[in-house]
Amino acid sequence: MYGLTKNATLEEENATLEENSTINNQNLGINSGINKEKMKSNLKIKLNERYKTLNETQIDIIVIINENNYITQDEIAIKLNKTQNTIYRCVKKLKDMGIILRIGAKKSGYWKINI
Repeated sequence: MYGLTKNATLEEENATLEENSTINNQNLGINSGINKEKMKSNLKIKLNERYKTLNETQIDIIVIINENNYITQDEIAIKLNKTQNTIYRCVKKLKDMGIILRIGAKKSGYWKINI
């Protein structure tokens, strides 16, 4: 009898620990989402202050590159729901302004942001 009660108590304790762990992980996910949004917002403000001529698509491209500097222009187009030509044109302007730089190959390279 004693063994069954002890096992049942351990199982309840493990279930409680798992539940608390899940709650903590969910909270971390919420907080990291808030922090990510705050970082995006701060980057957009910084870009608007420093570069008055950038349009919203160009700013969005920089924000996306900041999140994943290995992203391709085609992936950016999909993510922003814009045509590839629009993204190519915006990226060219950003490169010409010296804001972004592509290091390496088209597919295997990465982006560097200079702000």
